[in-house]
Amino acid sequence: MQKREFSGPVATLTATNDVLVSPLSPEEVEQLLRGIQKAYILPHSNDVVRFLREHPSLIEIVQKAAVALRQIFGFEAPLTLELFHDPDTEDTELFALVHSDEPVDAALAKLQMFDETWFLDQQPLIDGLFNVDVVFS
Repeated sequence: MQKREFSGPVATLTATNDVLVSPLSPEEVEQLLRGIQKAYILPHSNDVVRFLREHPSLIEIVQKAAVALRQIFGFEAPLTLELFHDPDTEDTELFALVHSDEPVDAALAKLQMFDETWFLDQQPLIDGLFNVDVVFS
């Protein structure tokens, strides 16, 4: 089992490659949702919270993603959570967007580092419902 420690404004968490096996209690869900609302800007918070409640397996991943993103992009880069709906497939996906004013190459290199060091390990748990991208200011 590979472990990495991430510290951030929400909590200190350990990310592992292990699959989550036990569901979160209602109290844990509420605590994690409050942490998510502090870690991210949520332009449509009611829709995002509803989506996360419908997909509770994402809640812990989304919170841990914020911590991992802060480790790589720093605390000055705003993070937003937004839902994107594909009208052709009727699929809805939650995106964490890192707002960057860095040069494109530098920001994309950081996104690749995030993918390689943390995000790709989470793919079996995400089921196509969560993604991360960079937007440029």
